[in-house]
Amino acid sequence: MMAIITDKEKCCGCGSCSAVCPQGCITMQPDKEGFMHPRIDTQRCTGCQACRTACPVLHMPRRLPVQGTYSAYSRDEAVRRESSSGGIFTELARQVLDNGGVVFGAAFDGAFCVKHICIERRQALYKLRASKYVQSTTGGTYRQARTLLEQGRLVLYSGTPCQIAGLRAYLKKDYENLITQSMICHGVPSPKVWKKYLDFIAGEDTVQGVQFRNKETGWKKYRLKIVKKGGAYSATVWEDPYMKAFVRNLALRPSCGACAFKGYKQTADVTLADYWGAEQLEPELDDDKGLSLVFIHSEKGQRLFESLHDAIAWKPADMHKAVLFNQSLVKASAPHRRRAFFFSNLEKYPFDVLVEKCLKSPGAVQLAKKRLIL
Repeated sequence: MMAIITDKEKCCGCGSCSAVCPQGCITMQPDKEGFMHPRIDTQRCTGCQACRTACPVLHMPRRLPVQGTYSAYSRDEAVRRESSSGGIFTELARQVLDNGGVVFGAAFDGAFCVKHICIERRQALYKLRASKYVQSTTGGTYRQARTLLEQGRLVLYSGTPCQIAGLRAYLKKDYENLITQSMICHGVPSPKVWKKYLDFIAGEDTVQGVQFRNKETGWKKYRLKIVKKGGAYSATVWEDPYMKAFVRNLALRPSCGACAFKGYKQTADVTLADYWGAEQLEPELDDDKGLSLVFIHSEKGQRLFESLHDAIAWKPADMHKAVLFNQSLVKASAPHRRRAFFFSNLEKYPFDVLVEKCLKSPGAVQLAKKRLIL
């Protein structure tokens, strides 16, 4: 296990090793860049090797080929409006909850840190809905999911491909009552970078809400919107410093640059994504309100998707054509050449100034920062 702990190009931070340790001697701790890594209490470690067998990088769980590809969106206009793409995650989750199940996914806490939680009621689904472009902590959710699975509860677990692989490696067997859902992932910035940015945007004000993908100006022209006590900040992906650092690969986890979980074959039952390129491939479905791309990898995933057909509009899609506009399914995000400079100067410069220094782009960021929606 030590090889993975010390090699930051490989450790994905899923937390499976910490969850499986029978001695409880592995904790997930942030490194200097703010990314979570396992730390072993060597005084308590018995050398049982449970952590090695639960590591999805060392022991990749079975990967499933794509069995079906679809374009889809929720017929519930409110759900679609509040979702990052077409609202299909919400419909999957509703179906599970309505059948007595539970849903695990990433949510903001009171300080807008992102953590995995478990919900049992529809009313709580808003917490899990919509993209959150920062690495979440899985905490005790792998253990909680296993307990519920052993009790016979239906479980839907949503996460990044590495988090789903981590869950699979931790469980070591496929439960018929477990459905896993991942997404096409560009990579994850660290919680430390997110906090530095949020403090920068907040200033002396208080953040009250965050939408990474606000669609008031349309799905394709989404904006990051941060609601503050004194107003709201809004900027496009090309204006906002955090989003620029994200899409230009300045702030991503080292393992994202050599992600072990890329490819058509996935460990999840269902993979969701934005259907970018829909205006060319599915123009009759593209009304700029959000369209999901759905990859089905298992019979369980297919059954769950088919159970939604009264709640969604859908049609089969061409997998290979769709992936031309979603290259993050198959290609890792190469780190920006100034990534090291970015992290080594995170405490030195104001966030927007640092991003500008790294990307050397026009000063639209500072103008965007002053834009308030009152």
